[in-house]
Amino acid sequence: MRINFKLWKKPLAMAVLCILLSWSHLLADSPLTSTVFYEEYAGFPEIRKARELGLINEELIDFLMNPEMGNGSKVALINALGWSTEGKANTTPFVTRLRQKYGLQEGRLYLDGLTASELLCLGYLMAMDDYFNPSQAIPILEMARDKAPKSRAVHTVLALVLSQVLLDQKDWCGIWLTCSEVFANEDLEEDFKPEATSKIRAYVELYRESC
Repeated sequence: MRINFKLWKKPLAMAVLCILLSWSHLLADSPLTSTVFYEEYAGFPEIRKARELGLINEELIDFLMNPEMGNGSKVALINALGWSTEGKANTTPFVTRLRQKYGLQEGRLYLDGLTASELLCLGYLMAMDDYFNPSQAIPILEMARDKAPKSRAVHTVLALVLSQVLLDQKDWCGIWLTCSEVFANEDLEEDFKPEATSKIRAYVELYRESC
């Protein structure tokens, strides 16, 4: 079957063309994949390395496990690792290190015993590894929030993952409401750079008009 584009009315042809061109970007346009903020932490060589490799290694895990590193820099490193429509496997090596730290056998991991920072990294890695199934990371990030209720980094990542679920539900307004609540919360500790928050907000603002 051939389509004679000359028979199309110009407005219709342009509309269909726009749909076809945007379709290839559809899977990449989402709260988790479109909020790129690692550049605000590019002063860390480990974060630059994470962007270069796209895969976690022992050096990068050391960074995530370092208690002297702030939550903001840790989530920036995970953000730098990026995502793939085919999925990634950065969570597995991190879980292996957690088991080693706590002396656990393979196949076992007790979430209650993890620190807020470890839960944050675990949940965000899981969400970025498989952003088509973000809901699995929510309980872990909620545990991180319960252990670090004042951390802006924790609340921000949880809001992004919740927004990814809302995107699947086509709840555009819910995305804005979920994230804007974090933006407006002045009681949170500033362990996440304002410049990074601004980059996230610039994307989330797109959903505001749906409310």
